[in-house]
Amino acid sequence: MQWNLNRYRFLLVPGMVLASGLAWAFFADPAITYLAGHLHPERQDQLRRINDVIAICIVSMVMALRIRKQQYALIRSEEEYRRLFEANPNPMWIYDRQTLRFLRVNSAAVDKYGYGRERFLKMTIYDIRPKEAHPSLDALVSKEHEELFQAGIWQHKSRSGELFDVSVTSHPVQWEDRPCKLVMASDVTALLRNEKQLNEAYQRLKTSNETLLQVAWSNSHELRKPLCSVIALSDLLLDASLDKESREIVTRLKTVSEELDAIVRANSFQLTNTEK
Repeated sequence: MQWNLNRYRFLLVPGMVLASGLAWAFFADPAITYLAGHLHPERQDQLRRINDVIAICIVSMVMALRIRKQQYALIRSEEEYRRLFEANPNPMWIYDRQTLRFLRVNSAAVDKYGYGRERFLKMTIYDIRPKEAHPSLDALVSKEHEELFQAGIWQHKSRSGELFDVSVTSHPVQWEDRPCKLVMASDVTALLRNEKQLNEAYQRLKTSNETLLQVAWSNSHELRKPLCSVIALSDLLLDASLDKESREIVTRLKTVSEELDAIVRANSFQLTNTEK
């Protein structure tokens, strides 16, 4: 309901003026006839003309105030959008969709790309891109995008020749009665560099895990083999006829071998689960 009221809010003032005008037209003349009935008809006609002039003046004043208010709101809105455009920390510009020339750039674009505003306005969007990116740009600008469009990651070039990666977003606008596009370019060079470093770190970690798995396999197969042999030999010796001292030594040897085997198996299990 609120949305519908706001939608037709612009009819409020014209409706009030219309209602007041109709009331004035229907009731003012009979009122003059009633109140000024004792006057000469020519005098009554003069009063009616004055009444009409007053009505026209009132309507004109109301419409003038309304128009002034709308103009003030429009100027304020344009000023707010201008501040948002200029104060945006990301480079922004408006370019002509036909000539591809820059029509307006914000301060962030001037600082990032190193061109002055006057120089910028003599350039096209091709001038801030390396030559190898021009064919891809040709394909992009040949397509019509009538709404917000995420153009993806592009490589741009500053006046000094520095290359950096930007995420480009564009939206069609009308500027000075010409079809244009409003573009915002967010520098993602550091983000992509960090992503690359994280990927490299992941690859190193993956390689380390593979090495640990090899160690675990060596522990569970190569190292446990002699331990199992020692345990088996200990069992054979315990079955043989040994004196008390020798049996005690063999028993301790078997116990130590079993403890070591348990440690090796536990480490191998832990390394395998870490990789998973």
